[in-house]
Amino acid sequence: KKLQAVVFDAIETGIPQSGLVKVNRLFLLIRVNIGIQLVHRERPNVFSMQIEDVSGFIPNHKMNKDSSIINEFFQSLSYRDHLTDSLNRRYFEERIPEVLMEAVRARYSVCLLLLDIDYFKEINDKYGHLTGDMVLKHVADNMRRISRKDDLVFRLGGDEFALILVNAPKEIALLRAQQLCSTIEKSNLEDSRGEKISFTVSIGLAMFPNPAITLDQLIQFSDKALYHAKAEGRNCVRDFGDIP
Repeated sequence: KKLQAVVFDAIETGIPQSGLVKVNRLFLLIRVNIGIQLVHRERPNVFSMQIEDVSGFIPNHKMNKDSSIINEFFQSLSYRDHLTDSLNRRYFEERIPEVLMEAVRARYSVCLLLLDIDYFKEINDKYGHLTGDMVLKHVADNMRRISRKDDLVFRLGGDEFALILVNAPKEIALLRAQQLCSTIEKSNLEDSRGEKISFTVSIGLAMFPNPAITLDQLIQFSDKALYHAKAEGRNCVRDFGDIP
């Protein structure tokens, strides 16, 4: 059984899970016991884990190596949205200040795109939540397709996404945002009954360090640009720098 499946079973059910998993290239089996405990209603769950050698012949140094692999997996899992495989809000809040500091040191620009799926509630109401989940995954996949190695794709919650474009001039950022908007409009998705699903997205963007000179301004300006994109009919891209 995959380690990820054991973890997600614990997350979704709230019940401790146990399973045999392969965690190295030699395909040796170890037992992983996952416990779950809610420590704060407003914070992510905290996981506890025990690793048991069930093969009878894994050396201690090998077991330590496997434990390190699993610890790295858990660290990455805490930063992931498991539905879309995007980075989550927690990592957004931790990483974006570092991105801006790196941009200041290296003297390059950063673009923040905020994206909402237009009328997503209506999509869920009409087609059901499974189809809604498919739409969310599709949007995240398309965001990754227009991203480069250093760019970061986030699902902030619900149907709200963010994309950080690192060292991207404004013209390139606008081009990618428009490409994303157009690609999603032309999506050819079908629900389980074969019914075509049409949907669009609205995108707002802002640049750092001009006009935004702080993190708070960058988020505020991108959010304002997104508001204008929605107010002007949706299915479009708006740049804060072009707002009167």
